[in-house]
Amino acid sequence: MPKRPFEVITASVLGFIAPFFVLAALVWMAFTGGRAFRIVGWVLRKIGDLTDTAVLSWAGDLSSGIATGIVAIAFVVGLIVIVGFTAYAWRLAVGRGRARWVAMGCLGLAFVVMTPLNPLLIGCFLLFGTASIVFAFLPRSSAWFARGR
Repeated sequence: MPKRPFEVITASVLGFIAPFFVLAALVWMAFTGGRAFRIVGWVLRKIGDLTDTAVLSWAGDLSSGIATGIVAIAFVVGLIVIVGFTAYAWRLAVGRGRARWVAMGCLGLAFVVMTPLNPLLIGCFLLFGTASIVFAFLPRSSAWFARGR
């Protein structure tokens, strides 16, 4: 195979950097996950207990349950995004294909976890991930992969 163009190298480097933002968002969520829902649930339960309103206490329990569910889903999806995008970057680095659909799927999944995780960190992942995919699809890198087949 001929020498790797800088577009492929850049796409691979950006692809390896991008999952670290999701990892940082997962760590952030471990400390703050679902805090807003949990606070609302706590407030509703307290109001329900003070006013003897069962509906408010029930809504408070539901809010805490929703927070736990959202945190669990975001954690699983975040791990899938990390593994998928790292696999994409590895395939770029070793020159065995672009795994473009995996990378695009990971970018799509990142939108699912943007709200429960840290939106700024997930936005950075989307920025680096999109830049990586763009570099992987530039004409020189596409031609390099075509010659490698």
